[in-house]
Amino acid sequence: MDPHLWDSAIQQIATLTHSSGGILMGQSGLHEALYFTHHTNVSEESIRQLGSRHVLNPWTQYMWTTSPVGVAVPTDRILPAADLRRTAFFDEVLRPSDVSHSLMIGLTQKTEFGVGVSLNRPFRQGPYGEAEQRLLTALAPHLRRSVQLGFRVDAYKALQHQAYESLDRLAIGVILLDRRGKIVFANAAALALDDARGPLRLGRRSVSHTSSLHTRRIEALVQKSLQGTPMAAISVPRSDDSYPLTILATPMRGRDVDRLAAASLKDAAVLLFIVDPASKVGVSPRLLMEAHGLTHAEANVAVAMSAHGTIPDTARALGVSPNTVKTHLRNVFSKLGIGHQAELARLIGLLRVVNQPAPPASAAVRR
Repeated sequence: MDPHLWDSAIQQIATLTHSSGGILMGQSGLHEALYFTHHTNVSEESIRQLGSRHVLNPWTQYMWTTSPVGVAVPTDRILPAADLRRTAFFDEVLRPSDVSHSLMIGLTQKTEFGVGVSLNRPFRQGPYGEAEQRLLTALAPHLRRSVQLGFRVDAYKALQHQAYESLDRLAIGVILLDRRGKIVFANAAALALDDARGPLRLGRRSVSHTSSLHTRRIEALVQKSLQGTPMAAISVPRSDDSYPLTILATPMRGRDVDRLAAASLKDAAVLLFIVDPASKVGVSPRLLMEAHGLTHAEANVAVAMSAHGTIPDTARALGVSPNTVKTHLRNVFSKLGIGHQAELARLIGLLRVVNQPAPPASAAVRR
């Protein structure tokens, strides 16, 4: 669960096997890449040389091709110490850490990736014997389970981060509430509505409005969802009398809760969507280029036109002539299969659901 504990675990195993140090490493012989290490009494220069020049070395090649997973192998069986000392691998990787003998064991091994442990000794201690081999082989199942659990935890963390990041990319506000109405997550778009000029307040306990009347309406909306109403919605005013916000609420389904449990959001019970018609979120020209085959210039014109509304204003904003805007606009209409600026504005409006670029993940509430 805690990868930082590997260093002390390797140290304890090294002590039990009368080793000077050891290393747990994840690497790919196929890609000749060293992905991670946890080690004790191994020099940083040795790690650097191993990763940059010697991922494929006499020891790892044997372990990849010949040794089964879970079986401890003394490296003197692979290559005698006298022969090893004549290799560049010894000079650049082993010598800086005073290593001449190792006891190696593979923990996971696939075509493109493997994890193994190497215990190390200097030349004066001599090679490893059968007692050390039996001890490391006996520890192998526990080490393998620990490595595999670590991979799963890391995968869940990656999924959790990806889920947060995806929600932060949405221009629509997203808030997850637990059964008490307490916020367990709010994305960046929702947080943006909680400022000095915004109508909402995202406190530690609940979602509220600057008006107590509309706070009660939000609370009633949440209660409807907790009671099983599939979808309910209200609109709440802004303080500046501009377009009101629309708040939609829906209960979390069982499979949604299961999915969010991996992201530490297992208490989520209600999902709120907040639609802000006055949002100034822009659209990346790249989206239009990828989706509809527009050139960069055409995409810029399409986005600017939706923001400024007229050809003269668009030309001024882009620093080009009105005729250039007209030419690009004809191409945009042709590629998008539309004939009017109103249709272009509608399409751009639909694309505003995605925020470009994504705000940092730290902007979202994680409770």
